[in-house]
Amino acid sequence: MNQTAIFSSEQVPNPNLRFDYALRVQTNQSAFEGFRRWGPYDKNQPRKTTINCAIVYPSYARNEARRVREAFLNGMFFFRGFYTFSRGIRINRFDEFDINVKSEQTLGSQAQVYKLELEKLTQENKWDLVFCVIPHSQRYILESPYYSSKLVLSAAGIPCQLLTYEKIRSDDTFKWSLANVALQIYAKLGNIPWVAEAPDHPSDLIVGIGKRELREGRFGAVRRYMGFTTAYQNNGAFLSFTGITTNNSSQTYEEQLATAISNAINAYKDSRKKQNISVSEPQRIVFHSFKKVGYREIEAIESGIKSASAGSSLIPYALLRIDDSSNFMLFDDDHKTYLPRSRFSVTLGPLQRLLLTEGRERYEHRRVGFTNPYIIHLDSRSKIDDENMVDITTSLVEQVYRLSKVNWRGFNASSTPITLGYSRLIAEVVASCSPEVWSQISSEGNLRDKAWFL
Repeated sequence: MNQTAIFSSEQVPNPNLRFDYALRVQTNQSAFEGFRRWGPYDKNQPRKTTINCAIVYPSYARNEARRVREAFLNGMFFFRGFYTFSRGIRINRFDEFDINVKSEQTLGSQAQVYKLELEKLTQENKWDLVFCVIPHSQRYILESPYYSSKLVLSAAGIPCQLLTYEKIRSDDTFKWSLANVALQIYAKLGNIPWVAEAPDHPSDLIVGIGKRELREGRFGAVRRYMGFTTAYQNNGAFLSFTGITTNNSSQTYEEQLATAISNAINAYKDSRKKQNISVSEPQRIVFHSFKKVGYREIEAIESGIKSASAGSSLIPYALLRIDDSSNFMLFDDDHKTYLPRSRFSVTLGPLQRLLLTEGRERYEHRRVGFTNPYIIHLDSRSKIDDENMVDITTSLVEQVYRLSKVNWRGFNASSTPITLGYSRLIAEVVASCSPEVWSQISSEGNLRDKAWFL
């Protein structure tokens, strides 16, 4: 016997993106159009306006490296240089260093040369940003110039931008990637390109918990690595990062989690003090996790909150599970592609929703196939207003969608909530290095408030 279930649905509000801290009229729903017209969100706020850069390249890619240098200093194609793009950040120095490697060498042997040369360079000088021209490699190949360069520079507290010489060499790929590269660099320097318009109350601190899993060999054990990022209030402005690894012998996972929560609250307080806002603590903390939070993790979360809050009080918190691996599909039989529009939300239960952050608009632009919706579930163990949890669930789903609009990896980056997307990138770095190297990276104060992992 066939059974039919009927679910209610709605479209969540589409937020404007803001491109000025003080002027609320500088908004647009397109990241590219808004940035092109108004410039970055913090252009009129205190920021470093003169930077020193370097570019490191293999000897066989000298022409490609100088192409990058010319583009960011003086502009190329449609890109008018980093000074114009950033609305006032000037590259004061742009040093060049070549590495003696051969294109026919294996990725592993090239990685070792990059590592040794970059270690020497970081001892000689301190740049605000280092470009590295590297050969293309798959992200899962850890013995490669990509990871060796990123780890050495990050451990020295220097944000880096990695570019493959294959992409630079081609006019078609290079000219269209320049704006996205510049966007990543702007964020890696600790700046804020744009935020999403959001309600002022409640004042939220949002913490993302992501993962990266690696298998030791073909049949070996799987190791899980955790990554954390925080987003300021509801608008998606990046605050700080913390990385957690489950094979840390000095601290248990729960101890690391408590410390990460405490650090996030302190970073929030520091940010509020810089803005001269009298109320320094968040009114609520929202956790975005890829999995259901366990009881021991809840104890660690509460311990971290109490250790950083005034009077050791427990700030209300919400536990939100966001699952991107569901088997659900959404269709719109009124359209020829059967793809629904983005922002489509379906109610599965009082505390559970489906949310589609990318719909047929993306398909029409890039011809990408069907995207699965996220399953969003508010845990009933959350310490918030129990009488209004259904309404709170609705507002938290809207918040998730807002956070999918502030992905600074590119102007057309996938609509993944940054709390999960950014934390996965951090977890990927944790997975690629030893605990000793990660300890260096995570203790580097210069990276603490920068989106260096993009």
